[in-house]
Amino acid sequence: MIDDANNSKEIIEQMEVTYQLPKYEFIKEKTLNSINSINNPCCSTTNNLDNESTFNNYFKSAKWSPDGTCILSSSNDNILRLFELPDITKSKERGLKIDPVLKVCDGESVYDYCWYPYMRSSDPSSSVFISASRDLPIHMWDAYYGTIRASYCTYDKYDQIVAPHSINFNLDGSNIRIYAGLNNLIQIFDISRPGGPIDKKLTTPTRKSKHGQKGIIACMDFNPDYSGLLAAGSLSKSIGIYDTNNSNELIFQKKKLKGGVIQVQFSSDGNYLYSVSRQTDGIVCWDIRNTGKMLCDYIRPGKTNQRISFDISKDGKYLISGDKEGYLNVYELKNFVKSAETLEELNNQEKKFESIEPLYRYKVQKDTITSAAFHPYYPILFTCSGQRKFKLNIEDYENENKITNSEHIINNKMEKQDENEMIESDISENVLSVWQVGPI
Repeated sequence: MIDDANNSKEIIEQMEVTYQLPKYEFIKEKTLNSINSINNPCCSTTNNLDNESTFNNYFKSAKWSPDGTCILSSSNDNILRLFELPDITKSKERGLKIDPVLKVCDGESVYDYCWYPYMRSSDPSSSVFISASRDLPIHMWDAYYGTIRASYCTYDKYDQIVAPHSINFNLDGSNIRIYAGLNNLIQIFDISRPGGPIDKKLTTPTRKSKHGQKGIIACMDFNPDYSGLLAAGSLSKSIGIYDTNNSNELIFQKKKLKGGVIQVQFSSDGNYLYSVSRQTDGIVCWDIRNTGKMLCDYIRPGKTNQRISFDISKDGKYLISGDKEGYLNVYELKNFVKSAETLEELNNQEKKFESIEPLYRYKVQKDTITSAAFHPYYPILFTCSGQRKFKLNIEDYENENKITNSEHIINNKMEKQDENEMIESDISENVLSVWQVGPI
C-alpha cells in the first residue's frame, strides 16, 4: 500500500517543478498525419490488440498516467491494459507498434478506474491505480507487477458488497481519500486503511425525497484549484457540486438535463464545469462561479449509448473529443472573463446560449473514437476507437432489408454457399494511437 501522509507530501514537493506549458500547433487539415509534416501516428496498437482478442474487443476508454509515461486502457474483454509510451523525444522512428506491458483482470465488467494522482514511475510505491468492477470491491493494483495491494469494500443498506459506478482520488496530498459513487450515495475511503469506508454522503435524504441529487453517481471530478470541490454526475440527469472541506455539503445542483451524465470535468482555472450526457450531441459548459448558468455547448456527433469522453488541455485553451464518425474534434475554449474587475459587470449581463462548432476536425480513425486526451507535459495526445459490432447471416440480412428481387437473392445465395459466412455490419477498428501535435 502507499505510505501515509509524509510520503505523499514528499511526492508532491518533488512533483512541484516549474515547466513550460505544451505548445500545440493545430492546422486546417483533414487528418493529423499532415501536421508539421510529422509522420503520425507516433505509435499505435495493432487492430483488436492481440490474437486472443475477439471481434468485439473494442476500447471503452483510456487514461494517461499523471507523469505521462504510460496509458491505462479498458476494453470490452474486461481487461485493463498498461501501455508504455516510447521516448519519442529522442527516437525519430514513427508508426511504432506498442504492446501492453501489463494486463490485469477482475473477471467482471469494469465500471471505472483511476490513477493515483501523484504517481511517478520512478517511485514504485506510488505506481498504483484503482478499479471498480461489477459485484467486487475496489481494488488497488500495483502498476509494476499487476498484483492487488489493497481492497476497499462498498456496501449497500443490506451490508452486501456492491460495486461503485465511479471512483476518484481527492487532491489533498496530506489526506488522500478515495471517493466512490453509488446509487444515492458517495462513500469515502482512507487509502491507508483498507476495508470499509470511513465516511459516507447520502446524496438524497431518502429514496422518495425530492431533495438532493438522486440516482447513480456515474462520474466525478475534483476541482484542480485544490478548493476541495467535487463535481458529480448522475444517470438521473443531474449534476451536483459538493464541498469536501465542509462536511461534503451540496452547494450547487442542476437537474432535468437532456440525459444521464457520463462525464464531468473542471476547466484548468476551476471557474467552469464541462459535462456530457448520454445520447446527446453537445459538451455543455457551466459557469459555476456564482451564476450557475449554461454558457454554451460544443457540438459533436455523439448520439449513442456508448461513452465518448473529452479532455481539456493544461493551458485551458483547447478541448478535444472524438465522435461516432471517427473524427477528432478540436475546440478553442472561450475566455468568458478576462479580468476580475469585469466579473460583477458580466454577471449582470444576459449571456446568450451558444452552440460552438469545432475549430479543427480530423479524420483519424475508421470507427467511433471513445477517448481522446492530452499528454500532461508534451504536445501529444492519444485516441482510442471501437464499438460493439454485430454479424448477420446473409438470409437475415436480406430479410431485414426486404430484398424482393428473386434473381438478386439467387445470385447472393450462389455466391455465399457457406452457411457460416457472415456479414460485418460495419468496419471494425479497435486501435489506440498516439499523435504529436506540436514541437517537443
